[in-house]
Amino acid sequence: MIWIISLLFLVTVLFSKIKFEPNKKNLVSIETSKSINGFFTCLILISHFTSYVALESTNSFIARIVTNYIGQMMVASFLVFSGYGIAKSILTKDKYISEYLPSRIMKVYRNFFISIVIYLLYNYVSGIKFPARINFLSFLGWESIGNSNWYIFTIMLLYLLVYLLFNNSKGINKNVLRFTIVTMIYGFLIVEIKQDYWASTVLCFPAGMYLGIHENKILSFLTSVKRYILSIVILALLIVVVYYLFGYSWLIYNLIAFMFIFMLILLGNILNYSNNVLIFISTYTFEIYIYQRLFFDLYSHLLKGNNIVVYFFVSVFSIFIFSFYVKKYSDRAVTLIKNKLFSK
Repeated sequence: MIWIISLLFLVTVLFSKIKFEPNKKNLVSIETSKSINGFFTCLILISHFTSYVALESTNSFIARIVTNYIGQMMVASFLVFSGYGIAKSILTKDKYISEYLPSRIMKVYRNFFISIVIYLLYNYVSGIKFPARINFLSFLGWESIGNSNWYIFTIMLLYLLVYLLFNNSKGINKNVLRFTIVTMIYGFLIVEIKQDYWASTVLCFPAGMYLGIHENKILSFLTSVKRYILSIVILALLIVVVYYLFGYSWLIYNLIAFMFIFMLILLGNILNYSNNVLIFISTYTFEIYIYQRLFFDLYSHLLKGNNIVVYFFVSVFSIFIFSFYVKKYSDRAVTLIKNKLFSK
């Protein structure tokens, strides 16, 4: 496992573009955010892969750090950047909530629906059976039939809440406050019904929205590299102090996860960081996240007893190829349907 993780960090360094000049226009550039998301997509792959193999050797020490300590922080960046992006869109695009957001919600669910159908077919061929109730609820993301589901349920719910709470004439600050309160209430409820990880990063979404709203104020403070470094050091110290004083709870984990991602944002901004390989990977984040377990499970039977590295890379290669074609043809099918429906 250490070789797999080392390769990821090697890619992160070798294919990087660094300018050592802070981005003064945006706190979060598209290139930097996609690079960060691409990196965490790879970490999620590695983390989920470890649940299919034994991690008993000392060489797996780093893998244990990734799975046990970084944990849910691997998805925090997606929530922060989603919240940030939606806030910026609300501020800059007319009728974003009423016109653009519904199509975004439908696109996410369309892709998720297709993935559930594929998992149902895989389970049928493999002889894997789930109760009808589980199969039905899997289409809502509430239950899993082998797929990763909690994040999809969470992001879909957050999009719907944004649509419901922001589709009015009130100012964005009031709407974000209401959204934050409702999201927090959801967090308290879901940890009672499900596990803590269903809520451990959910508040990163409204936190990202606050970044988008107050971006100019933050940039007006970050006028020099020294201030960037000072902010990063303070955030790092706060993470240690908060964890030492309060320990673990889903609320505290949300705070720590956001501060961690904010540190990466500041560091990425100082370096004007971008990585074409990671940006490419981030293009298929959704498909990789959804379909990874399909191939990890398939090859756990076909390649059982083989070298872990062989098992991993054969699985990852298959995941990428499958993700590429699923995205390509599903997008093409939707475009074709739209053209036929609206061409008349």
